Amino acid sequence: MINDSELVTFGSDISAYDTLDTARYMATYDFTYPSNVRFSDPPLTDRMTLEIGNRKTAFYSLDLFKDDSLYTYRWRQSGRAGNFNSNHVRFLVYGDRQSQELEVQQRMPMQSGRVVTIPGEAIPQWTIDTLACEMLGYRCLRATTYYGGRDWTVWFTLEIPFSVGPWKLWGLPGLVLRAEEVQGMFSFICTSVMVAERPIRRYRWRSGKPIDHDAWLKLEERMHRSPYAMFGQDTQIVSIGNSPGFMDENWEVPYCPLELE
Repeated sequence: MINDSELVTFGSDISAYDTLDTARYMATYDFTYPSNVRFSDPPLTDRMTLEIGNRKTAFYSLDLFKDDSLYTYRWRQSGRAGNFNSNHVRFLVYGDRQSQELEVQQRMPMQSGRVVTIPGEAIPQWTIDTLACEMLGYRCLRATTYYGGRDWTVWFTLEIPFSVGPWKLWGLPGLVLRAEEVQGMFSFICTSVMVAERPIRRYRWRSGKPIDHDAWLKLEERMHRSPYAMFGQDTQIVSIGNSPGFMDENWEVPYCPLELE
């Protein structure tokens, strides 16, 4: 068994994609979350972007996108990209503004270019109160919800009347600019909102049959509780603070999931 290890994301070729819409606005967020190596470590932060079109939206890690862009460039230039992996946020969320339907794609760790697709994800049910504040020059109102097994407090602005937000925090009458899980483990904090003119792309990952939300939660748990069974005995891993090694039947990877249910 190897301690203090994590499942990493392999670089992927993102040259093949379909254009869903044109983004008219782009909001950038800092997503803060616990370390999956040691929970006592300082929290990690990924830069995330929410692309908002007239019909569609996309939410994903800018840091992972940059890694994939470099991987793609190297692969296209030389036919090889080298040992390329990262520990950035692996989920992508695509939204339909008219139907309010969400689809999540989860990048599979340890496998290049493969995702698990979870369509028809539910959006939260909100309670809006009278507290107000100012963020990024916008007047914001507070709302709360219990979602995914966690309590969330968010701030949204009616001055940007889009019923969207970071991750799956949709359904309010304005853009969500700040969201915090009440125990302080997770947060999405908007750092900028700007006018944009860029394609919203859905990448052509390798994906099997879509699964539902509960099936994904079970799969996510199994990946961490039994990675040897999931990824095979010959998969080399990175161990933080120890020499690299190989999986065995007793190896488990600590994790703190964003959703508990």
